[in-house]
Amino acid sequence: FVLSYIRLRREPNDAEYREVWQATHEYLEEFMEGEFNQTSLTNLDDFLTSAVQTRYEPGEAEVSFRSTGLFNPSSIFLPTQNELNKLLEDAFSGQSLDEYINWLLASLSSSNIFNSIVFVTFGTAETQRPAAMPTAVPSLTSDSERLVLEEFYRATNGANWEDSEGWLSDNVSVCNWFGISCGSSGISVEHIILPINGLSGTIPESIVTLSKLSVVDLFANKLQGTIPSNLAGLQSLEVWNSSLNELFGPVIPINGLPSALKKYHVSFNMLSGTIPEEMGKFTGLEELNLGNNSIVGEIPDTLGGLTSLRTFLVQDNFLSGVLPVSLFRGASGSLELFRSNSNFLYGFLPTELYSCTALQALYLGDNFFSGTISTDIGRLQRLGTLSVSSNNLSGPIPTEVGDLVSLETFQINDNFFAGAFPDNLSRWNRIDFFDVVENQFTGALPSSIFENPSLRLAYFSNNTFSGSIPSNYLDPLTLRDLYLDGNNLVGSVPDVPDDSGFFLNEFLLQDNSLTGPMPGSVCALRVDAILDDLWSDCGGITPEVECDFPECCNRCFQDD
Repeated sequence: FVLSYIRLRREPNDAEYREVWQATHEYLEEFMEGEFNQTSLTNLDDFLTSAVQTRYEPGEAEVSFRSTGLFNPSSIFLPTQNELNKLLEDAFSGQSLDEYINWLLASLSSSNIFNSIVFVTFGTAETQRPAAMPTAVPSLTSDSERLVLEEFYRATNGANWEDSEGWLSDNVSVCNWFGISCGSSGISVEHIILPINGLSGTIPESIVTLSKLSVVDLFANKLQGTIPSNLAGLQSLEVWNSSLNELFGPVIPINGLPSALKKYHVSFNMLSGTIPEEMGKFTGLEELNLGNNSIVGEIPDTLGGLTSLRTFLVQDNFLSGVLPVSLFRGASGSLELFRSNSNFLYGFLPTELYSCTALQALYLGDNFFSGTISTDIGRLQRLGTLSVSSNNLSGPIPTEVGDLVSLETFQINDNFFAGAFPDNLSRWNRIDFFDVVENQFTGALPSSIFENPSLRLAYFSNNTFSGSIPSNYLDPLTLRDLYLDGNNLVGSVPDVPDDSGFFLNEFLLQDNSLTGPMPGSVCALRVDAILDDLWSDCGGITPEVECDFPECCNRCFQDD
């Protein structure tokens, strides 16, 4: 007998043919054993022995199988030719053909080209061609799931998607529609993954009837309307991502979220409402991203129940109140990323915050926090970003900040910090961005910050730092911006060491008490068109730096 596999994208190789042969052998053997009582075939043994012939034409592979006719000699029956033909016809027609296709797709390795088949037909070896008209490969999903996806396609203007390959085709399994996956089971839709694909319109409520759906990724489309109100009905849902769309309505659906949810991303929409207290019951939730919406109210204290939380993002909303202590206590062993910047939050920074030793990034800027930074800050040795700018924080910076060995961004500008800045920063060997602008720091500039070769941006403006500019100020070869303006620095500007200053682009020195000539090595950076901005007190102010304008200093400041 002959099986033809249609709609292949290329010619199969020998290993792929062998896989098909083996899967077909096992299917037929099990089928015949199931038909045992209806035939004279008993004690079946190696009915199929080999694929005796293969043939390929563009898009179609034909495989001929044969039987040796060897059966267990202890059987009192020998099958007749008619019995064999009837069994084969039963095995590869109607519903049985559907079962064979399902068997085959589940048995083959994922790389096997036969996974792309759209039709399988059955014929006799005598004709060497299929006798029947092609039968469409059945979707392993139910008709109702197909209808749900068809509605989703229409509701989101599928005709205008960037890629809609296979959608609505009668000749393509639902599981092979672009962006759809039925997972290892191959039975029900498990994934809808269509990010950055030009979807518009609305998300239909019927999506919640896809009972096995575990991942929905609709990131960066143009969807409007609301998040399905009955999302909680998707009991298998683990990931929902509809960030960067135009959705409105409640940030958490009115009927809640599925209990199995691990990641919920809805940032950069127009969602509103509050964070419900019920959110605290999702103990398996790992990522909660509600940023850049219009959420109001307070962060519920019940979020202390999120004991698996790794990412908490609520930036750029209208949240108020204090940071709940329970949140940091509950997620102390898991929290890695926390963003609540650009809200209306206030109060002291919770002591429990410093117990989150897995924390890698902390963004609290543009709020109304007050109080000081605790000496416990040194416990956060995995912290890569500390951003608390534009608050009402005050007091000294504890020397324990020198223990933040993973730090890349240190941003505390626009606060009321005061005192001498700790000069034990030589272990910040990953530091890239350092900003302490608009505070009340005194004493010498911390020269140890310049011992880190990774330093690229350093902003000290508008404090009351005193003393001279450290001689090693250009040791970091990657340094691009150095703002020293608005302090009480004295002395002369140090020379640029050989093979330094290659990337220095902005060097601001005005509003200090510096004197003496601008070194020729600094002016040379202007001549070489590397240094775009060199600003200093050189316009008749006393004291002033002697600097040719505009050849060297391109802006000279004078008395007001």
